[in-house]
Amino acid sequence: MELDLEKFFDRVNHDVLMAKIDRHIEDRHVLRLIRRYLEAGFMSGGIASRRQEGMSQGGLLLLLLSNILLDELDRELEWRGHRFVRYVDDAKHLCVQLSRWRAGVERFLSWHLKLAVNREKIHVAQPWVCDCLGYGVSWHQQPRLRVMMSLNRLRDRLRILCGEHGVARWSGLLSE
Repeated sequence: MELDLEKFFDRVNHDVLMAKIDRHIEDRHVLRLIRRYLEAGFMSGGIASRRQEGMSQGGLLLLLLSNILLDELDRELEWRGHRFVRYVDDAKHLCVQLSRWRAGVERFLSWHLKLAVNREKIHVAQPWVCDCLGYGVSWHQQPRLRVMMSLNRLRDRLRILCGEHGVARWSGLLSE
């Protein structure tokens, strides 16, 4: 099952996130700097507005803060004995009782983290059909990790990055 949090970066509750960060950081200057980062304004129609919730996207701090916020979700799922993979706001979960799991996760997210699940993006499929960050799992008796990118797509990507000369140099590795 694939799970996505609805408008995660737009709806992060600053107070909830700062409470989690405050547990680990004692330096008030660092905490104030993080709060300023969260509340950094944005331009809308030529008018500067202060951010009340959410995070500006694109910065490296965004990944760290997202994982700090969702660490509690990870711990809750581990405590319940679930197997999952999560990167920022996307999660892949291997489970049998989907309805019970989904209801529990939605309740936990709304109560503890003030976040909602994007129900339109929930996708239920066999583990070998789904991919996570470009990797998947094979369907063999001994499951193996596999790269989801095709060789043609990899060649095209190398051609963009290295030029024709670079692709020719790597052709021995990419031969089918």
